[in-house]
Amino acid sequence: MVVKHRIEPSKEDMDAARKIRDAMQAARKRAPGGALRLAGVELSAATRVALDRVLEEFAKGNAVVVEGSREGSEYTTTRAAAELGMSRPTLINLLEGGKMSYRMVGTHRRVLRTEVERYKRTMSRGGEAVSGRERTTALGEMAKTTASMDEGY
Repeated sequence: MVVKHRIEPSKEDMDAARKIRDAMQAARKRAPGGALRLAGVELSAATRVALDRVLEEFAKGNAVVVEGSREGSEYTTTRAAAELGMSRPTLINLLEGGKMSYRMVGTHRRVLRTEVERYKRTMSRGGEAVSGRERTTALGEMAKTTASMDEGY
């Protein structure tokens, strides 16, 4: 079960977010790296990134939606496919092709949430296996094939 909570910042929240954001940025400049110590509390890189995002949006006056998950760290193939914006059969082809790891629970596949997130990042960068040059070459070949078939657009 996913729980979402929308938080609208007040004027005071916006001001406080700017001050905290600026203090975090100043502390980060003094001690660059993943972790950060602020007000005597050690913040991990993941916590810092989460707080940075919330503070940045609050400072701009934007609402923030916090989504917590009470379900495990695994997705069904239906849920994973929906998260990735693809069909379930396409996802299963990726899984069976070794593009993403999964485990079997009886006859059902389970995909780690971290695998889904990793694949999303990979796709947002244009894929890991194809370089820009390879992509350009492939597009050129497609254009030649289309032109030779006199199909046009």
